[in-house]
Amino acid sequence: MGTALIKLLDITTSVYFISGFCIIFFGYIAQTLALQYWFYCRQGANANLWKIQPPSPIADAFEVQQQGTSRIGAPIGGHLNILYGWPLISCKPNRAPYHRYFTSFNLFIASCFAGLTCYYSGTMQNKMEFHKLKDYDDYVKVFLQFIVAVTYQSVVEYYWHRIMHWKYCYRYLHKFHHAYKAPEPWDDMYIHPLEAFGYYCILYGPPFLFSIHKYAFIAYMIIMGICGVLDHSGIKFEFPGLYNTIDHDNHHAKFEVNYSFPFPFMDLLHGTYEGKFWGKFYTVRDKVNRDITIEEASCKTNFKVE
Repeated sequence: MGTALIKLLDITTSVYFISGFCIIFFGYIAQTLALQYWFYCRQGANANLWKIQPPSPIADAFEVQQQGTSRIGAPIGGHLNILYGWPLISCKPNRAPYHRYFTSFNLFIASCFAGLTCYYSGTMQNKMEFHKLKDYDDYVKVFLQFIVAVTYQSVVEYYWHRIMHWKYCYRYLHKFHHAYKAPEPWDDMYIHPLEAFGYYCILYGPPFLFSIHKYAFIAYMIIMGICGVLDHSGIKFEFPGLYNTIDHDNHHAKFEVNYSFPFPFMDLLHGTYEGKFWGKFYTVRDKVNRDITIEEASCKTNFKVE
């Protein structure tokens, strides 16, 4: 026991662990604050131009009339013109149960995963490669490793996400994440910690599963990190023919569509994509989670705001 604690202390105080931890922890906070400030604060008056689910005074009045002030989530159109910080120290209204604790704990766990990955990579205890890139073939290899990593994550995450929509997994784990039908900045980390732990095992898996150069892994993590925040920001952003934040927003709004992250290809392959892709509109006709009731999917039961 004592030896294990000493080993853990050595790891967590190493420059590798601290570097990886800080990059994810402060990088996530900086990216989320920047998006919230630039759009929700500076451009709140023009939310109809950039917000996926824009302001609707009529809908707002209906929500208040039907559910009072205890509605989970934001007013229709979002919390505009106010800069909310890291949930552990902010007071953003109408948040779901344990929002500040789940989001803060999950960010800590994600940062620890990053720190451990950096430690085992820096001490050559996994399959991360660090050699210098000398010629064209080296760059091609790094690019292919990046593609393999993204493909691995896309495939495994899709099936993991589908499992989370099984009746009991959804009821006890994934339902928390679906508390918000129109997610905003800081809402992406509102996940049951057990589900978050499982996903982080997938996310940080590449250097432990197959050879990957540091540059390929860095590019992979940048894509996953940016898309993860954008997908839950409520902000319109599109990389034509490849990525659109509306897709995952629709998953939160409609529940039974668009499980893929970050790109829609697994949904297109399995017939679970709904939206516009390469000029074609797709509609999911055969819904999948028939054993989950509408009440469970909408998260209206057993949830009260903080």
